[in-house]
Amino acid sequence: MKDRIKIVHVITRLDRGGSAQNTLLTCLGLTERYELVLVHGLSFESRMTDWEKQSVQRGIEKAKERGVRVVPIPSLVRRIDPLRDLRAFFSLWMLMVQERPVIVHTHTSKPGILGRWAARMTSVPIIVHTPHGHVF
Repeated sequence: MKDRIKIVHVITRLDRGGSAQNTLLTCLGLTERYELVLVHGLSFESRMTDWEKQSVQRGIEKAKERGVRVVPIPSLVRRIDPLRDLRAFFSLWMLMVQERPVIVHTHTSKPGILGRWAARMTSVPIIVHTPHGHVF
């Protein structure tokens, strides 16, 4: 497992939305070739039904079973919140220092800003961003 390229995916929340599902499916599709870390915020901003929450949890469990390390960062929220955003940035920066990924792939606006800054500051060689929509 050490000889595989490490990819860190960053997204604010895992819910039943398209960006979260796309990110989760991307991670699941890459488990054979890459070492994957999926970083996400908490989904308390989403108004998910119990069925949706259970569905998301099943997706997370499936990812873990396939070897994806799932790392929650509670301060990584979708809305603008300067204090939480600063905490999330430092959490992402520390994660990049510890994990030393070759690729960081950010999804949606907030992780696109904070995750790419953290990746650049830690000299990650390849940084990819997928907008998934235009919130800001």
